[in-house]
Amino acid sequence: YYGDGYQAKNYNEKTNYYRVQKLLEKAESGNDITIGVIGGSMTAGANAEPMETNCYGARLKAWFESTFGIDVNFINIGIGSTNSYFGCIRAEEKLLRFNPDLIIIEYACNEQLEDIYLDSYESLIRKCWKNPGEPAVISLMLCTQAGISKIERQYPIAQHCQIPIVSYNDAIKDEIIKGEKTWLDYYQTSTLIGGDGIHPNTTAHQKIADLIATELLEGKKASNIDRMASLPAPLYSNILEDAFYLNETDITPVQTGVWSAGGSIWDFGTGKGWRSEIANSELQFKINGDVAAVTYWKRPANENFGTAQIWVDDNPAVVIDGSNGEHIDQIILTDLGVGEHILHIKLLENKKFEIVCIAVSGERSYWNGRYYLENVANNLRLTISDNDITMNPNGTGFNVSHTDDGYIAFNENNSYLSVNAATGALELSSNLDTASKFLY
Repeated sequence: YYGDGYQAKNYNEKTNYYRVQKLLEKAESGNDITIGVIGGSMTAGANAEPMETNCYGARLKAWFESTFGIDVNFINIGIGSTNSYFGCIRAEEKLLRFNPDLIIIEYACNEQLEDIYLDSYESLIRKCWKNPGEPAVISLMLCTQAGISKIERQYPIAQHCQIPIVSYNDAIKDEIIKGEKTWLDYYQTSTLIGGDGIHPNTTAHQKIADLIATELLEGKKASNIDRMASLPAPLYSNILEDAFYLNETDITPVQTGVWSAGGSIWDFGTGKGWRSEIANSELQFKINGDVAAVTYWKRPANENFGTAQIWVDDNPAVVIDGSNGEHIDQIILTDLGVGEHILHIKLLENKKFEIVCIAVSGERSYWNGRYYLENVANNLRLTISDNDITMNPNGTGFNVSHTDDGYIAFNENNSYLSVNAATGALELSSNLDTASKFLY
């Protein structure tokens, strides 16, 4: 019920459109681009028919291709029942390494009200924005069939970062108030005539793509186009800005107790984690960073999932409950201090418990020095010769240094190791500004 009416906000009065204009200039010049979308089930395309070709990201890809006559590489890492924390820990591996030109972030429906989701949402925006390719980043605000959205919590963060905001939430409410549309126009499907109460349909996904395209074209006309060298200090927090996940193939526990690798109930694209159902069994990991997180399953009570203790070093333990739910959850431990730590996970009862993955973020210690980069499959080392890169048994030692923005760089005689954005091949750059930076 909207009382006497509904007035949509103007979210983009102070938006900086430099990166949007750079994106459109690239497309107008006939250059292919990469689009990435990250979010929950709505981004994945739930209720679009079919979701692979009619989700809003695929429709936006089609708009770019038909408007500019280019090819678009489309990467969709939306996963149902996930939030911006999970987006933060997956973004580097699943999206950012492909150097996208445009990133759409959508979590307005899946976030909870705890303050940690303000931290993780801001961290995700900052993480995507600081990717070396300088992508255009857009905050997308969707809503459920009942008009429920966390837009009021999220839009101040997007405004603080001066990125464009696209609010489908506001656009359809405006149409409904005017009597031009009803909720079912955007939510019913051929199999769910009344809608499922949550997910937008094919018509809605096209609407979302149209709104994004309109905002891009509006940005083309904008005058606020000075290049921002950096984002302002965080409005809330950036504790997960450089977070990344570790699964059973990425890290070997220093103690396994009676935990075993594998067994993920659903595939969340982060490996299969660890599981146990033996009381007092303790899993330990050696980590490097001042933030540690554990992603775990909450399952229905009839599946006999129990509780576990989580702690780092000698800090007090936190008890987490793996029952009475049907989704993944997380515990985030902060202010650990720079350097190495031991993360402990101890099962408290003879009930099932499953770790989806762990994650590390924040300030950590770096071992600056000289190292050989070796291919462990064939024992060959990376070698620089005549400003070219080859592999041979000897190899060239690289200086490894921690960059100011949280990455590491490899250099030798003022040549920086880099990755060709088009081919993925290793190459050398003459200075750090044009070289690739690598996540530690």
